[in-house]
Amino acid sequence: MNEKIKTMLLNLFLMILSGFLANNLPISIYIFKINSPKILNSFDIAFYTTLFSILIEIINEIINKQRMKVKLSLIARQQENQKLIVRPDMVTSNIEVLIKINITGSTRKPYSKLVTKFPDYFTLQLSRGHSNFINIVENRIEIDLLKLTTTVQQKNVSFEREVEFNISLDSHNVGNSDYIKFDFDRFISNPLINFDSTGLTIEQKGQ
Repeated sequence: MNEKIKTMLLNLFLMILSGFLANNLPISIYIFKINSPKILNSFDIAFYTTLFSILIEIINEIINKQRMKVKLSLIARQQENQKLIVRPDMVTSNIEVLIKINITGSTRKPYSKLVTKFPDYFTLQLSRGHSNFINIVENRIEIDLLKLTTTVQQKNVSFEREVEFNISLDSHNVGNSDYIKFDFDRFISNPLINFDSTGLTIEQKGQ
């Protein structure tokens, strides 16, 4: 679910819960000498909303310290950024793409794999042997984080891996644009693993 939608739903839930507690467990009547029930109720809602926001922030801080953070980015090696421009004279040529994986935080068991799929008009091939944790089947790339982190024995982890692979364009179509990004292969993944992915935009342009 989109993070923005999650935040909106959480805020809505907090407002409803705060309104319920303000009506059933009012506090302001014992603090303020005000005769207006509407004003007192507003104070109670604001109090409970603030209280829950602080509690959620504290809980999030505790959980974040227990999380393993995985950052993955796709980089066009020749152009050294997240945007690859493919021109007609590059058709069938091998174009180097780099996968950068950065893992920090508490060691966790990531049972889900990271996957991405290139359009059918691309051909993919690993430039080096990384068969222990990465696999390419047709146009689909799978990264097995469990295999990648299985040798880590420490409570906390901090390391970076780089994987190079080649892509070649079988046919050139000016105007085509694709955004390639990794994601978990399961809808539900380990909640103690924070994943951040930066994708690669591939644009096919003329001369």
